[in-house]
Amino acid sequence: LTAVRSVKVLRGVRLFGFDQGATVRLVVQARQLSNGGHATVAMQLRSIEGAKLYTATCEMRSHASMPTRTLPMLEGLHSSPRVVYGQAPLFHGPSFQMIDALTGLAPEGLVAAINGVLALSWHEAGAHRPWRTDPAAVDAALQMALLWTHHKLGGVSLPTGLEALLIHKAGPWIGRVNATLQTRDPHRQLKDQPKDRCVVDVVFVNDVGDILGEALGIETHVIAAGEPVPAAVVV
Repeated sequence: LTAVRSVKVLRGVRLFGFDQGATVRLVVQARQLSNGGHATVAMQLRSIEGAKLYTATCEMRSHASMPTRTLPMLEGLHSSPRVVYGQAPLFHGPSFQMIDALTGLAPEGLVAAINGVLALSWHEAGAHRPWRTDPAAVDAALQMALLWTHHKLGGVSLPTGLEALLIHKAGPWIGRVNATLQTRDPHRQLKDQPKDRCVVDVVFVNDVGDILGEALGIETHVIAAGEPVPAAVVV
């Protein structure tokens, strides 16, 4: 798996009874669109009753893809005293606190040290099925997008789409992982800025500067002006 494209959240997945160990049954449907030296697969996530929840397209290749960009250099980067968890917009409990530290804030984005599945010990639960991606690190990018949306627009938001997740190194990612978020259209005037929507790109790097993956076109929509909702939408 080298890329997941056009991820769309059509309906959120509510994890009722999650803290009490309740399970949620979902259906994954896959339809191959092409083959040969590679394969493209149309994916759908549906409820057990058949409601369509998420859609995406996955690309399977024999070799990992190359990075499409260099690491963004944010101008005017400065430290931020912001507390990441325990206040709006992030509602996540300890097992889902993927952002280890918010290390920098700039007019066009932010930088964070993040935790992957190894740091969170998720690999212990999946030891018999090795991770092919690092979903904890990917969710950290979504949480960063929520922080950025709150910083720029206020209110609480949820991720509603992802243009592309490009995987340059199969997960789980080992060691310290840093993520840089850069907003799209940074010079757009405030009067033209959508008041309920942000689109950002996130690049993941390791401690020696290798680009591990890219989450491009993360789209968020503001859903409330007050406190965060109790249910998560996780891509």
